Amino acid sequence: MTANSLIAAALRLIGVIRTGQTASPSEIADSLDGLNNLIDNWNTERLNILSIGSASYPLVSATASYSIGTGQTFNAPRPVKIETAFIRVPNTGGLGPDANIDFKLDLMSEADYDGIKDKGSYSEIPRSLYNDRAVPYSTLYCFPTPVFTSAITVSLVLHVWNVLAAFPDLVTDIPLGPGYTRALEYNLALEMAPRFDKQAADLVADTAG
Repeated sequence: MTANSLIAAALRLIGVIRTGQTASPSEIADSLDGLNNLIDNWNTERLNILSIGSASYPLVSATASYSIGTGQTFNAPRPVKIETAFIRVPNTGGLGPDANIDFKLDLMSEADYDGIKDKGSYSEIPRSLYNDRAVPYSTLYCFPTPVFTSAITVSLVLHVWNVLAAFPDLVTDIPLGPGYTRALEYNLALEMAPRFDKQAADLVADTAG
C-alpha cells in the first residue's frame, strides 16, 4: 500500500476531493505528515501492534550495559517496547547441540533500577533487565552483571513489538497487515478533517473507532 492511495481515500471520505480528482501538493504534503504522525502514535499502543518479533544478541562477560539502535552495539531498530526478555545459555547436559536453556528476565522500571543500591554486583545469570528508552537509541542494563567463561556463548533474547513502518514518500509500497488499510484510511480522515476545516461524517468516525 502506498501513502498516495491512503491519502486519496482519506481525503475523499471528508470531501476534500471527489472521485477522479487529485489533491493539491500542499494538501498531499500535509496529509503525508498527518499519516506518519498517526502511525507514530499507533506504534505506542499494544492494540495496534500486529506481531511480536524475536532477536538474539551475544553478551560479553562482565559487561552490564548495551546500546541498541541502528549502528549501535546491538545493531537493530530501537525497540518501542520490549514485551519479554530472556538469557539464553547452551545446554551442556547432553541434550544435543541445538538445545538451550532460557532464563526469563524481570523487566525493570526506571524506579526499580534507580532503587538498586549495588549496581556493580555480578552473577552467572542476570535476573533483570532495564531499558532506559532513550532516543535515538536506548541502553539496556543487565542486573546483576553477567560473568561467564569464554567457552560458552550467552545471549540476550528480546521479544519486541513489530511496529508499523512510516511512509518515506508517496509511492513506496509498504506492506500492511489484514485490516490495517481500512483502519488507516478512516483514521487518517479523522486526523485531517480539522486541518481542512471539514467535518467527518458519523459513519467515518464510527468506522475509525
